[in-house]
Amino acid sequence: MTIENFINNPLNEIEKIKGNISINEISTFQEPNISEIFKKKFCNENDIEKIPLLNKSSFDSLKSGTLVRFQCMIQDNGIDSELYSLFHLVKDRNSNEQKVKFFKYQDQINENDFEYLDSEDIQTFRDRQLIYCINIPGHNAWAKEKISSQNDGNKKYKVINEKFPIESDDNFGAIVKLYDPDDIDELKLNSVFEFIGILEYNEHHDNIQPTFDDLDMNMLSSLPLPHIHALYWNKVKNNSNPAINSIKNQLLNDKAIEDTRNKIVEYVSNVFGGDELIAEYLLYNLVSRIYSRIDTLPVGKFSLNICNINDSKQAAKIYNFIQNIVPKSHYLTLEHKKLNTRRLAPSMNCVETLDHGIGLVSGELQLSDGTVLVVDETTIQEGKIDNTGVVNISILNDLFQNQKITYDFNYHTLDFPANINLIVLSEAKSKLFPCDCVVPLQNDLTINQDFAINDNETLNIIRGFIDIMKVSDYKIDQDMANDISKEFVEKRSAQSKEKQDYTKKILGQDDLLYQLNLARLYTLSHGQTQLTKEFWLNTKELEEKRQKVLDNYLRLKSQTSNKTQNPLR
Repeated sequence: MTIENFINNPLNEIEKIKGNISINEISTFQEPNISEIFKKKFCNENDIEKIPLLNKSSFDSLKSGTLVRFQCMIQDNGIDSELYSLFHLVKDRNSNEQKVKFFKYQDQINENDFEYLDSEDIQTFRDRQLIYCINIPGHNAWAKEKISSQNDGNKKYKVINEKFPIESDDNFGAIVKLYDPDDIDELKLNSVFEFIGILEYNEHHDNIQPTFDDLDMNMLSSLPLPHIHALYWNKVKNNSNPAINSIKNQLLNDKAIEDTRNKIVEYVSNVFGGDELIAEYLLYNLVSRIYSRIDTLPVGKFSLNICNINDSKQAAKIYNFIQNIVPKSHYLTLEHKKLNTRRLAPSMNCVETLDHGIGLVSGELQLSDGTVLVVDETTIQEGKIDNTGVVNISILNDLFQNQKITYDFNYHTLDFPANINLIVLSEAKSKLFPCDCVVPLQNDLTINQDFAINDNETLNIIRGFIDIMKVSDYKIDQDMANDISKEFVEKRSAQSKEKQDYTKKILGQDDLLYQLNLARLYTLSHGQTQLTKEFWLNTKELEEKRQKVLDNYLRLKSQTSNKTQNPLR
């Protein structure tokens, strides 16, 4: 049993594993662990990579019944389960022989080979779970696995536009069928997996007979969609970033790590016309992640507002650079027409769901963890925001504050935790979205986008470095924590004794949490896992510099607009 046989005709290999079985033996049949057999057959990365990758460009070249890999995001896991029968009685048209056929990983009989017979006496019904999965939203071209197959458009299948958060020519979805899953709890909404399973697709239903298992047929199952009968699955690691493994070999010691970091900051600052402050804080944003939640408080979030943007063209250039250094990103514009007509959060309380039975309708904010969401506030125009627009702004605001998104399920709403890197690009300091950190862009700088695109070697270093540091462990020893706490108490005490200045912000717990998080990101961005006294002092110095730049910007902005703005962190 070669690997090629398992790939090209997995159902035939499963029949061999199952062996011949008579009607009388069905009641005592001991089902082999097909999933484990396939896992062992493809036990290393090289063998797994031989399995063809399923996406829109490869779909035409893949035959129904082929073993495939589908790297995808779970868009809807609320589809009704369905019943299927483990066995069916069929007649082989070539030999006229009656056979008991094992039907665990297929739905259809090819009428050219078999004829369906009355199977009422041998049917053994079981339950399987259905989920709808789509290509990873915002998956950038450089991070996608390259394949040679091209879609020539021969196969016609249903593309349900309402189930894709981002409009793209690459959009591709499939129903994944899960059998006896012990670890189904890990298959959460918006999580990213690679499913290894048997592709089944029939466009016209010609020469195909149903297996009469569709007792619980739902609307999605009845549409001409690709189906994948999952044998097993793996969670996609490294934030879907292929650059990590090659970069790890370059970060063998502290000097190599520091040299790499310095090279990255220099490179990013050159893209921003020499603005090192922007480079530093952008790096902190990209290596940040939610690593814990205390009640509703997301610990580790670091949203960034880059303000003093000239216009949407400059904002688009900044996004294009970010898109080139992270594996997943999305550029969210805020035109009135979009805000007033399209839900940003997924919903089932809508016409598409009720009339067409397509389940959860997606929205632009249905993104997987680790995606960088860049919100372009410069695209807002003057005009009236209606109820839908107000709800959209409120949902975005909640995402920035609490890293959660409220989904509307018709008769109730449900909050889903998010773990998205958030960046706002705005002309003035954003008033719509509360960011953890605000850094003004130097007004006389030009975004050097061409410089960024033409150096693939450095781009790959940046790509790998960001996600390696993003998942690194971090700790503060007790003595360091005590010193920081003591320092903060002394600052507050000294502030309370001073003459009250209403233009200055009173230090609070949020300020301490912000400074601790910034120190964590500073440490991780230097390739280290423990906060030192030197790093703490450097973090404070850098933050003082940022605050001074921001204060100067706000003062100049106030003078030119004749309006007063309170100092903001």
